[in-house]
Amino acid sequence: MLKIALIEPFMTGSHKLWAEGLKHNLPYDIRIFSLPGFNWKWRMNGGAVTLANMIMESNYVPDLIIVTDMLDLSLFISLVRKKINAPVLLYFHENQLSYPWSLSDREKLSGFDKSYGWTNISSFLSADVVCFNSIYHKDSFIAEAEKLLVQMPDCKIIDIFRKSLKKVEVLYLGLDLLSMAKNNIKKDKKLILWNHRWEYDKNPELFFSILTELSEKGVDFNLAVLGESYRFSPEIFGNSQIKLARHIVKFGYCEKREEYIEWLNRASFLPVTSNQEFFGISVLEAAACGVIPFLPKKLTYPEIFPQSHFEDLFYTNKSKLIDKLSYVLSNDCPQSFSDNIKNNAVKFDWSNMSVFYQEIFERTLNSR
Repeated sequence: MLKIALIEPFMTGSHKLWAEGLKHNLPYDIRIFSLPGFNWKWRMNGGAVTLANMIMESNYVPDLIIVTDMLDLSLFISLVRKKINAPVLLYFHENQLSYPWSLSDREKLSGFDKSYGWTNISSFLSADVVCFNSIYHKDSFIAEAEKLLVQMPDCKIIDIFRKSLKKVEVLYLGLDLLSMAKNNIKKDKKLILWNHRWEYDKNPELFFSILTELSEKGVDFNLAVLGESYRFSPEIFGNSQIKLARHIVKFGYCEKREEYIEWLNRASFLPVTSNQEFFGISVLEAAACGVIPFLPKKLTYPEIFPQSHFEDLFYTNKSKLIDKLSYVLSNDCPQSFSDNIKNNAVKFDWSNMSVFYQEIFERTLNSR
């Protein structure tokens, strides 16, 4: 049986979900070597040393190594090469070149943030095969990497980078979606959902601004705010909990996944306001449970929900989104529309995606 070492420096959230799904849904001996999902900058700077030591001290010698984007791959390879010389697949969940930094981050203000983007580039060059979780992600990374590389003073490596593009693949995330839909839970036709992280890149200011306007117009709706909060989550969440109190039926993180799934099956609408999205796990999870998402016509959304079939889901400005929400909260949506959205989402279930992973893993094994 093929032996795979999965190296994950940031084992939480979507990274953890994907890593565990990979282990449980592919017919390989997959061993996960990981670090807790916090202190992301230190993970990118020093995680490679700790993880290399973990695998060197184990008795596990893999045929294939899979690493994710928060690893300094060139450093990791230099530390394990005495024992392991397996081909390496690098999987990008996100990247530090085209991911928007918080305006309050001190390293962003000092310009030091470019070093993390460079780590992504050096890891890209070091891998045998590189996979991105969407076409949008691939294209945005390449564009930002080239912008950075042309700024270098000499020994410009942009041509080397461009030659390496032939090893790039797009490999969408596999998710456990088919098991999420629960037909025994009654839909609340007025329930609006937030199920993203409580962070600035999800643009909660626009989300709550829209709901405040609907409330002031007298539109009847209920609101469930889920998702994981952090120590420095935007203040708009606390303020909106007070301002929209009469609409709120749930406000806060679901500690148990069963509770999270229950709320998704109960909800009807998901207005998405994100400024950044490389794939869209939370949107697909909701859609798989029959929630109708309303999406900005940008980022990865037109790729995940093809506009040729789902044009009605997309909006181009705030007023258009308010109009869409006002309409659906006052009119019944055809069940067939919700079913089509659900069927599109479950294309990304592991039962459908595992074959693509197996094909790319085989190509990686033969890449040298």
